[in-house]
Amino acid sequence: MEKTSKQKLSVILFLSVVTVMLFAGILVNQFISSSMSVNTQGSASPVFLPTLSSQRCYGTEQDDAYVDAFFVGDDTYVFYNAQSGIMQKESNDEPLMVTLEGKLLAVALTPHGFATALLKEDNLSIKLIGFDGIPTASVSITEKNAELQYLGYDGNVCIAIKHQGEFDYVLSYVKYNSKLEEIYNRDIYSLYNLSAIACYPLSNKTVIFFNAQYGSVKRGGYSIIHNESLAMETEYINNVDNCVLLDAKPYGDGFILTASTNTSPYIITLNSDMQQTLTELPNTYENAKIYTDGTVGYIGLYSTTSVDLMPLDSKRDLVQRFADDIFDCIFIDGSAVFALAKNNVTYINHINTGIVSPIINGAPLSLKLKRNNKLTVFATLNTHSSILSSKGGIDVYCATLL
Repeated sequence: MEKTSKQKLSVILFLSVVTVMLFAGILVNQFISSSMSVNTQGSASPVFLPTLSSQRCYGTEQDDAYVDAFFVGDDTYVFYNAQSGIMQKESNDEPLMVTLEGKLLAVALTPHGFATALLKEDNLSIKLIGFDGIPTASVSITEKNAELQYLGYDGNVCIAIKHQGEFDYVLSYVKYNSKLEEIYNRDIYSLYNLSAIACYPLSNKTVIFFNAQYGSVKRGGYSIIHNESLAMETEYINNVDNCVLLDAKPYGDGFILTASTNTSPYIITLNSDMQQTLTELPNTYENAKIYTDGTVGYIGLYSTTSVDLMPLDSKRDLVQRFADDIFDCIFIDGSAVFALAKNNVTYINHINTGIVSPIINGAPLSLKLKRNNKLTVFATLNTHSSILSSKGGIDVYCATLL
């Protein structure tokens, strides 16, 4: 499709016309944008806009797609895919752009640089890249039909891969040192076809949540790998038939999970001893995702038309039709900030203050936090703008808001 035929996503230009007036204790923000119309008639409160401190685009002459971003000191590292992976460093001293060998699947920050997972001609590899963009180590994944399920860092580089075993797919968890020399490789054996949902490296063990399927039978479960003894325990979720895990996050002294069956979704809590408690949800919901910092938590309950927000704090009520979709969530000083979609407009919603700010027209946002709690948003965006120094076509948009 030619770039000129693409439906353009309009960036809200915060610098257009914003007047802030303080009168009789009421804060009024007036916003005018020729590129996007936000209908606030009949709204109980005005639309609030956060302070914009910077905005820019990253990209090449090709179409670009955002993967991840990191803040290291005063430098910003943005990773995205064009015809191949790109690492771009924004710095006052030594900005750089590095082309990677293959499509970029995932990135993890380490003390000495970045661990990257790259796919080139169906060959999966893990590469370490220094903050200066120079590769320091590389390892090829030789298992047949290997698919990356997880890449992380817990003092060592860790991956989970799904690959072809003797009879079915096998799920393996591999840990490497700083030279990408293998420390250990553990397979999760099962008669089922396994796929990882989430991995959580802890101080002395790793918990891997997975889904398993054998024919029409589906089960959700987890494996615990003890790093020192390499002993492994594998358990399945009990008392729920055809249970499929949807999400899993650390919460309190254990974990909180969401799952679905043929009839309804569930919330599953696991305490520090991994003892489970089930809570059945109304069958009007099709999906359930978890947003938490480990102490404060919310569950997005997805139906066919909207998302309801259920606080895990029993003192708060269910927020019906909270959004059409939720793109991301980040916690600032214990308060949740959501990037969500309503009526084809992407908003930032700060739960504790109630501030809701339109950000961009119809594009999913990824939220990141700079030093001093400066909220930064990233999006894959099709726009032409001399203000943003766009290359044209699909670029990576970045704005620091707070």
